[in-house]
Amino acid sequence: MLIALYRAHDAFTGLAPRTRQDCQRVFDYLKPIDDTPLTKFDAPLVVGIRDKARKHGLRFSSYVKAVLSIIFSWGGERGYLKSNPAKKVKNIRRPKDWPEANRS
Repeated sequence: MLIALYRAHDAFTGLAPRTRQDCQRVFDYLKPIDDTPLTKFDAPLVVGIRDKARKHGLRFSSYVKAVLSIIFSWGGERGYLKSNPAKKVKNIRRPKDWPEANRS
């Protein structure tokens, strides 16, 4: 429900097309948990969602966590949540043994 409300609001519709597209990928990924009550969301659940998204890549898992935090923050401002359960959840760190990215 919170995602649907957010998607209809200016906070989402006013984003750049590419940003909306990227967010929609996360919304599609989160579709299986659409019916989860907001009261069930806490930091350990957000960490679990982030960790499960890791199989789609490090960047995607961090983006899932970021989008959840944005939605929870938006919902908190409107009284749907008491606090943002994703606020203090960290991104998954890039392993130190990975090679440097080719950015030249």
